[in-house]
Amino acid sequence: EWQSGTASHHTRPLDHSTTLPLHTLHNALLSILSHPTVASKHWIIRQYDHEVQGNTVLKPLVGPQTRGPGDAAALDEAATLLTEAVKIHNSNRPDKAAERYQNVLAIDSANLEALYRLGGIHFQCRSYELAERVLRTAVRLNRKSARAFNNLGSILAALGKLTEALECFGRAASLSPNY
Repeated sequence: EWQSGTASHHTRPLDHSTTLPLHTLHNALLSILSHPTVASKHWIIRQYDHEVQGNTVLKPLVGPQTRGPGDAAALDEAATLLTEAVKIHNSNRPDKAAERYQNVLAIDSANLEALYRLGGIHFQCRSYELAERVLRTAVRLNRKSARAFNNLGSILAALGKLTEALECFGRAASLSPNY
């Protein structure tokens, strides 16, 4: 027995030997798809101003009839920016690379690679407080990353927070003995 609110609905096991006419199945499917909790929400999305003074990276709906959600392009853009940032970083231009990593994070705030690398740039530039903030974000997003804990430990050691640094190094080692 399944209960919804105050009404009870009794069901019986499905009899697979019975086949329903195609028009019955078609009508049942249409009924399900037209239910408010299943149906498309494009009609309500269109009632709001998504441009926000023209600063929106992506439109909320895309595709041939502009009815599909449009978030995948943002991830593609973040991946492209990350690749560019790494190339810039590898060409020893940390300021420009940091700017690109921040652009990646503006699109995908949970991009761990951008966080690791941005934290590394701040560390190399001796901006330890910024590095700590960035790496704490990475640790919060991925509690199983030995790399994040190890890098945070290095930053904390540079800040003189030795007890916390040792805890981070220990956590990194417990996650991956290579650390």
